[in-house]
Amino acid sequence: MKNARVVIGANFGDEGKGLMTDYFASLNPSNSLVVRFNGGAQAGHTVIANGERHVFSHLGSGTLAGAHTYLSKHFIFNPLIFRRELEEISSKLPNRSVLVSANPDALLSTPYDVYLNRAAEEQRQNRHGSCGIGINETVTRCLAGFKTTLVDLLNTDALIGKLEFIRDIWVPDRARALGITLDTSRFTTIYEYVEDCKIAKELLYSISVIPHSLMPSDVNIIFEGAQGLLLDEFNGVYPHVTRSRTGLTNVIQIADQWGIKELDVTYVTRTYLTRHGAGPLNGESEELKQLIGECETNKPNEWQGSIRYAPLNVQNLYRRIREDSYEAWLKDTDIKINKSIALTWMDKWYALKPAPIFNDKFIPVKCFSFGPNRKDIEVLKNKVHFA
Repeated sequence: MKNARVVIGANFGDEGKGLMTDYFASLNPSNSLVVRFNGGAQAGHTVIANGERHVFSHLGSGTLAGAHTYLSKHFIFNPLIFRRELEEISSKLPNRSVLVSANPDALLSTPYDVYLNRAAEEQRQNRHGSCGIGINETVTRCLAGFKTTLVDLLNTDALIGKLEFIRDIWVPDRARALGITLDTSRFTTIYEYVEDCKIAKELLYSISVIPHSLMPSDVNIIFEGAQGLLLDEFNGVYPHVTRSRTGLTNVIQIADQWGIKELDVTYVTRTYLTRHGAGPLNGESEELKQLIGECETNKPNEWQGSIRYAPLNVQNLYRRIREDSYEAWLKDTDIKINKSIALTWMDKWYALKPAPIFNDKFIPVKCFSFGPNRKDIEVLKNKVHFA
């Protein structure tokens, strides 16, 4: 295995990562593997292909193109959302098996994480920004010693014991720390959750580490990121961040383990900046919002509110891409990293005043899209300068 592709959101998410992952998977539909290398069920990657539309949360966004999915140890698994998504996608692909395998060390969310997340956000005057799925609470709990992972799906009795311990010890202590008055009527029962876990275990192709020595050398590997560089837990503006490394950090670790020697990294951005949720957004523009309007996936919701818009600062974009690859270089790896940019929503570029200017002497623009489908993507063989 010599090389792989990587799709990374360059901003606050909502850039078009699902579109680009679907496109790359379609180049080798019978032999592609999408690796979810960060985040969890809060991903909302929309793909429109073959007459179907799907918003991906657990499954890789190459699924409609025929790709399989691997959930890495850096992924956060929610059995209820996973079950619902796999049932939904199976109804859209009735004649094809959807294969999902996972690392046993992937963190396992519980209903208590979702409850604590939502209750904490509800009582904040100045919201941190949340999808309401419990990502931060899952990571916080696991780091505090109350860890649940996918391997717990294999032993139901032991899982029930862990859940009881979390409910009786962790949840009251965490609620006090967050200033929450517990409302146990909002709890999902342990046995409802365990039933979701049983079904999720049955739906997973396997819970095991994929030995890279057994992986076909010609497999088309696509690392699919969630959220974006401006939401990275260490590089974003705290507390308006995700509990995840959104750039190359996790990819490098996995690639080293799998013997991958070269990464073609595509940083995806719209031609303008968006943010769905609380937090700073320099240059936020109501005029731009009116010009562009809401898209179907980014409708207003209880936790994130309405999507927000601002002009794209291209120099800042270049800077964070360079910083991400530099951080990867510091990992002391000999993996070669090739960087490029994919521009989505190019149909809006002509309406922007002023329109952002991209120059290939910094980071090349290799492809762009004028629409939501893979057929709308154009790959550039020569360097391009938009001015």
